[in-house]
Amino acid sequence: MADLAERLRELDLSGIAQITGPDGVEFEECFGLADRAAGIPVTPATRFGLASVTKMFTAVTVATLGVDVAAPVVALLPPDRRPSTLRPDVTVHHLLSHTSHIADYAEEEGPDPVEYETLWTDRPCYRFERPADFLPLFADRPPYGPPGGGFHYSNAGFVLLGLIVEEVSGLSFVDAVRAQIYPAVVAERVLAAWSRGEPLPEWAEEADPRHERRRGAAVLLSGERMLLIRYSPAVRDGYFIPGGSVEPGETPAVAAVRELKEETGLVGTVDRLLATVLNRSREEHYHVVEIGSGEPTALDLAPGQTLEWVPIADLPRLPVWPKRLAWRLPGWVEHGWPDPPPVLADAIRDLHTPCDW
Repeated sequence: MADLAERLRELDLSGIAQITGPDGVEFEECFGLADRAAGIPVTPATRFGLASVTKMFTAVTVATLGVDVAAPVVALLPPDRRPSTLRPDVTVHHLLSHTSHIADYAEEEGPDPVEYETLWTDRPCYRFERPADFLPLFADRPPYGPPGGGFHYSNAGFVLLGLIVEEVSGLSFVDAVRAQIYPAVVAERVLAAWSRGEPLPEWAEEADPRHERRRGAAVLLSGERMLLIRYSPAVRDGYFIPGGSVEPGETPAVAAVRELKEETGLVGTVDRLLATVLNRSREEHYHVVEIGSGEPTALDLAPGQTLEWVPIADLPRLPVWPKRLAWRLPGWVEHGWPDPPPVLADAIRDLHTPCDW
């Protein structure tokens, strides 16, 4: 191991080397600088840019969403979200396999290569946050040729895949990728099945550990208000939606109705599944629940917790779990429930993250 470390130092690399074996980590050492200008060394906590390794995440998300790889891209993207020069015979498979031959915005090979970093000389890269932000860079360029045939690496093709992910999922690209890939072992199982042409595996398989951590919750609205449970001040500042763990033999919808009765005394019926939220190893299913009449009474709540009716319009500004569901609820109430129900990824650490849209 000492010889290996010495050879790695001679390479003058910036990174981390780790070797693991049956008994755990056998070798780990950090090399070089994480920030050359500031002289900050690499540590185990250093986050590295993955560059085009992230194309694999885009491909997995496309597969998990069940996108038909034989579908023409023009059938999936509206005219204002695709190149004006896009041929009607370019399919999703062409984009995934780098055989679309659409014009790229950064040709790093061939007779007239472009230095990638020069693209951002007069275009600050931090302004490119969504796939659509990249579209003007290649939207009017003619294709190199018809789709199919030889491999021609394309960044632009994966920009279009990102746009397709947004169209199909109804989420931002970042939220869609987190929702589809964050759960344990999903990526490996999806890619294996997809490559063999088999049906995509369901997340809730018997062997899936998340079966042991599912939650059913009741979204209860009355006029312009929503019923929430306030956390005990000794735990954290904020609110959460009534609900609890799914018991053996229950569905999340049944658990939502049962927990609502146990916590508030209200008897309700499920109108629809509103959304699924993925939180680490737990799936949380949020259902719109209707009740006939009556006022809620605090029953089976933890010490310090209270029931509160909160204005729906205030939800984006309040620390409500799940945050990314609370952000969207006022818009859904005004414009209609999402169909199909979205899958959101969230984390309790983001409880106080402000909503900026």
